[in-house]
Amino acid sequence: MGIQIVSYTPDYVDAVRDFNRRLIEGGARRQFFEQPDSDWLPKRPGQKVWREFFLAVDEGSIVRGAYCLKPQEFLVGGEARRVASWHGPLSEGIVDQKYGPVAFRLIHDLLKRDPLFFSWGASGPLRKIFQSMGWFSRETPFCLRVIRPFQFLRRNRYLRKTLERRAALDALAYTGVGWAGIKALHAGLALRFGRSSSAQAEEVPEFGRWADEVWTRSAPDYSLIAVRDADTMNVLLPAEGPLDAIRLRITKGDEVVGWAVALDEKLENDHRFGSMRVGVIVDVLAPPADAHHVVSAAFRFLERRGVDMVCANLVHPGWIQGFAANGFVVLENRRFFAISKALQKELEPIEETSPGIHITLMDGDGPEGFFGEIDFRGE
Repeated sequence: MGIQIVSYTPDYVDAVRDFNRRLIEGGARRQFFEQPDSDWLPKRPGQKVWREFFLAVDEGSIVRGAYCLKPQEFLVGGEARRVASWHGPLSEGIVDQKYGPVAFRLIHDLLKRDPLFFSWGASGPLRKIFQSMGWFSRETPFCLRVIRPFQFLRRNRYLRKTLERRAALDALAYTGVGWAGIKALHAGLALRFGRSSSAQAEEVPEFGRWADEVWTRSAPDYSLIAVRDADTMNVLLPAEGPLDAIRLRITKGDEVVGWAVALDEKLENDHRFGSMRVGVIVDVLAPPADAHHVVSAAFRFLERRGVDMVCANLVHPGWIQGFAANGFVVLENRRFFAISKALQKELEPIEETSPGIHITLMDGDGPEGFFGEIDFRGE
C-alpha cells in the first residue's frame, strides 16, 4: 500500500468528504476538517504558532488518513524551542483493518517535521502505540464543580445512559437530596484545604502589557510551557477571531496575579454533557503558588454568568491542587498525556522535571477541541 503524506489543498476537498463518508458508514464518529484553510491560527509569515493540515493519500489520490499539526514556541527547560501538538491522527484503519498501518505512517511523518512533540487526549489504540515507542506518559485528571445540581442531575447525558440511572438521578433531583449532597460535597472538598481568596476576575478584550508581566513572573516556575506573552496570546485569541473565548484578568487589590481563558457554552444533546450550560476554564497562567486565586476568581465569574457546571483539564499538579482547593472534584485518569522521546531527552531527568510541565487545552486542540473531540469537521 503506497501512502504519501501531502499538504491539504483545495484539490482534496472532495476526497476528504469521501473519506469522512466512509468513516461514518463504517460506524466512526470522528471526522476530519472539510476545508483546507484553518479559520483559527492560519499559517502566516513570522507567526510562531499556527495550524496546518496533512493528508495520507494512496496511489489513486484517495484519502486514507489525516492530521492537523499545531507547532508553537515553548520554553523547554528555560530555552525557546518549537514544540508541536496535533488534532488526530485520523485513519481509515478505525473502520477497515487493511488501513491500520496508516496511523503509524502519520506518526512517522509528524515526527520528521517536529520531533519535539506531545500528545494529550489520545485514544486507546494511540496510547498503546506511544507506549510501545517508549514515550514518557501519564494519565491526567478532569476537574469538575457543579453549580446547578438540578440541571446537572436531569441533563447530564453521560450519567443518564440507562433507564435505571435516569430514574435514580431524577429522584435525587426532584427530592432535593441530590442538590444537598452535591453542595455538601463541594463545600467539604474546599474545607479540606482551608484556603480562601479575595481575587477578582475582570473580563478584558485582549492581552496587554500586564500579561507580559505575568508571563515574566510565571515562566521560571515551569519546566515545559508554551510561550504566553501578550503578543502570542493575542494571536491565539484575536479580538475578532472565530473562538468565542472569555479573557479574564485576575487581580488581588491592585496586583495582577494571573489570568484565565474560559468558555461559556450552551450545549444541546452533547454526548457527555447533554443539554447543559457548561463553563470551561481552558487556559490559565500565574505562578503555581497563586493557582487557587486564579481558579477561585474564574470559577466565581462563570458562576455569576449562570453556567450549570465548571470543568477543566490540567497537567500541572499545582494547578490541579488549585482546582481541588476550590471544591472541584478531581476525577483521576481521564486524559492521556505523552511526550516524544526527543522532547523527553530535552527534559531529562524526566522524573524531576515532569511535575513542572504546564499544558492546557489551549496548547493542544485549543478551546474548540474541548467540545469537538468526536466530530471536528467544522471550523
